[in-house]
Amino acid sequence: MLPPELLAAYRATRYVVDTSPIGRFVLRIGQPSAAADRLCRLLGQASWVYVTACNPRSRLLPPEENAARMAALERVLQAQGWRYFPGTGCGDDLNWPPEPSLLVPGVDRAQAVSLGRRFEQNAVVYGELGGPAQLLLTAE
Repeated sequence: MLPPELLAAYRATRYVVDTSPIGRFVLRIGQPSAAADRLCRLLGQASWVYVTACNPRSRLLPPEENAARMAALERVLQAQGWRYFPGTGCGDDLNWPPEPSLLVPGVDRAQAVSLGRRFEQNAVVYGELGGPAQLLLTAE
């Protein structure tokens, strides 16, 4: 189980989608997103995941290591044929840098958790049409 303060930090983070066919928008845990719904409908999808490969298990890595991890995540997404849109996870802790992230429409819940595990993330943000953004823990 993750420490309560870490879970609180994840829940307080702004999950920004920087570029998409419908423009920039922000996802918040527990809140529905009309923008995410609109993007999914535009792409003919019913769900999405917001994921990073940076700072595995909340262990801060140098920028060059995080960049290599993000490139590996992009290769995995491309191999699956999934479209993705760049974003930035921005937390309230000023000592923790914003994390490059990707919004991936068309990923189901099991695939979302699997991606998080593959890239050693404690959690991913997941949503379905009409529903709120959910924090999915990836620990087995």
